[in-house]
Amino acid sequence: MIDLKKIVVAYDSSEHSRQALNWAIHMAQLAHATIDVIMVLVPSAISTRSAGAYASPEVREAAEQEIKLILSEVQAVCESNGVEATTHSLFGNAVKEILLHADSCRADMIICGTRGLGSFAGLLLGSVARTLVTYAKIPVMVIK
Repeated sequence: MIDLKKIVVAYDSSEHSRQALNWAIHMAQLAHATIDVIMVLVPSAISTRSAGAYASPEVREAAEQEIKLILSEVQAVCESNGVEATTHSLFGNAVKEILLHADSCRADMIICGTRGLGSFAGLLLGSVARTLVTYAKIPVMVIK
């Protein structure tokens, strides 16, 4: 087995990202590795489409508070499974932020979820997962 010390999990609270977290926890237990769980608040997710601009500071603050709550729950899940984890709330382009974080923390692997879309899976793997696989310098495990 590869010597895993640090696993980055790209998390968005979807069912597939929860499965990715479960895989990361299991791998961390086996390898005695630590986990960094990342949630990226993407600007377009909080923009007002009609105005074409970013939402108000109140909307962004509400989104950030929701992410903090989700990440605290994720932290508790990791700890209850005996895995040391840190959580990070980032803002920007999801792929860029995940790759920058993985590089800065010297991660050995990235684990993320994707949507299983039947026969369209190859085309619609999920732009974040597909781009991570393409550009990451470390192994990427995509969980379906």
